[in-house]
Amino acid sequence: MSSILAYAKRQADQHKIDPQRTHVLQEVVDYIDQSRGRNEIPVLNFICTHNSRRSQLAQAWAAGLAAEMGIALSCLSGGTEVTRVHPMVVSTLQEAGFTIVSNAENQRHTISFSSGQPNLELYSKLFSDAGKDQPFAAVLTCAGADESCPVIPYANARIALRYTDPGAFDGTTQASLEYRNTSNLIASEMFHILSHCNQ
Repeated sequence: MSSILAYAKRQADQHKIDPQRTHVLQEVVDYIDQSRGRNEIPVLNFICTHNSRRSQLAQAWAAGLAAEMGIALSCLSGGTEVTRVHPMVVSTLQEAGFTIVSNAENQRHTISFSSGQPNLELYSKLFSDAGKDQPFAAVLTCAGADESCPVIPYANARIALRYTDPGAFDGTTQASLEYRNTSNLIASEMFHILSHCNQ
């Protein structure tokens, strides 16, 4: 078992899923299963306003766990504005066991997986650029994106899976803990989703 898979499983064991969120997680499971039932590779596009924190964490965990669990899944992320991947996101993922190489010049961060699956690049982009010309499930990870995107081109499903913004704690002594807490919650929920998909 890879380090990130073992880490996510520990988080899932420690974080009991809130019953109110179970039905939302099931929407993602159903989308993945229905796409695979049509012999399509499911595409999840995680969207938040700045594509800086929550959507990047969700993309990394979903892609990483899918790669390590042998589940064909395409994971994207985007925002309604282009900013940058917050440095705390990168360090938090590294602490959890991700192998990441950062390029300061273009602000892109490359994740490599032990499974040998293709590398994943994390960088801030518009959701419309991330999901051009292919149907996907729009997974809204923040209230701002959910409310400001009444129509999402190419999305054939829309799922509101909101997370608290750890950016609210930037510049405080609690920042590291809050980023870790958000990452751990996302890890546990992505593990839950992928573990409940039809194999």
